[in-house]
Amino acid sequence: PGAATPSRLVVGASIVSRPPPATVFDQAMVLLCDPSVDCLLIEVTGPDLLRTGLPFDRFDLLHIGRGLAPPSDGVPDPMRQVLQMLVDHCQGEIRLSGPAISDAGVRQMLGTRKAHLCPEAATVTDWHAQGLHSILAAAEHRA
Repeated sequence: PGAATPSRLVVGASIVSRPPPATVFDQAMVLLCDPSVDCLLIEVTGPDLLRTGLPFDRFDLLHIGRGLAPPSDGVPDPMRQVLQMLVDHCQGEIRLSGPAISDAGVRQMLGTRKAHLCPEAATVTDWHAQGLHSILAAAEHRA
């Protein structure tokens, strides 16, 4: 597996870039070009995806860990558009944790899509690991 966070890119157990490329798009492209990467975990913390888009048309798991900030001077949180784009491209499971669980804006964005709530006792890392396992199992099933 490969992972991209704001502070590093990781393939397997090795850090391959610190700091990583500037945009989520570029981070994902680096990982997609690595033949040893069979699934990706990408942390999105800012609105740069609105400018760059995703380097793939769909993905299998979306974990939303934060709520949306209230509008400032009538301008909505730019992450609202990012989350909507991600929800629209997610073909699989959506998980909510932390503030996202009770955020009305996030719930509205999901519409009729079912979301799995992460228990407070589990760490986000645990859920990501379980998510990667789910993705790999689904990919093996499709093959």
